Amino acid sequence: KTFIALYGLLWLANQSSSFLVPAPQFLLSPPLFGRPRPSQKVQVLLTHSIPGTGNANQVVQLSPAYWSNVVQKKGWGRAVTDEEVATLEEERRGKEAAAAEACKDLVKRAEGLSLCVERKAGKGGKLF
Repeated sequence: KTFIALYGLLWLANQSSSFLVPAPQFLLSPPLFGRPRPSQKVQVLLTHSIPGTGNANQVVQLSPAYWSNVVQKKGWGRAVTDEEVATLEEERRGKEAAAAEACKDLVKRAEGLSLCVERKAGKGGKLF
């Protein structure tokens, strides 16, 4: 604790121009505690569903440590670039359009159909 306090005081004191005693160079760097970390993320296309992270075939942003230590080692996903994400999004839109068209066609074919289901009813006409 004494070293950390001394380290912080030397760093703060060296920041002002009135401090005359030179401090060792390794003590002049900013303090290690409370320093903001860079928020670099890795884009990953998941090949397996990971609880709390995402589902299969979904592009997610992961921290580099989680990507390299867990997802990449277990083969649960692969890193993708922005171009690959755009291509995947375009393919997804095409599949959705084809599925919507198929649904509309199914609705047109089912319009003239009628369905009757017969079940045994209990007292008062209740099914269960």
